[in-house]
Amino acid sequence: MRIKVRFYAILREIAKRKEIEVELPGNDHTIHDILNLIREKVSADLFKKIMDFWNTKKGPKLIILLNGRNIVYIDGLKTKVKDNDIIDIFPPGGGG
Repeated sequence: MRIKVRFYAILREIAKRKEIEVELPGNDHTIHDILNLIREKVSADLFKKIMDFWNTKKGPKLIILLNGRNIVYIDGLKTKVKDNDIIDIFPPGGGG
């Protein structure tokens, strides 16, 4: 199974790249499995930042899209992925 993960804004800076492709054996994987793979293959700091934004008292502060759909409305980090899916991870927006 091959999944493409794209990073935006500060997450791109931490990852030092705009996207990665990860390969996993088998077909039974979740978004959380992909994030754990990012921790191992890209950066523990990136994983920590993503999880800090996700696990806030008021709910997720970042957006994770699976093929353009927000995973909050699917099954959160337990959302299943399939071959050739695309995951986009956006940190909280800021500005003024």
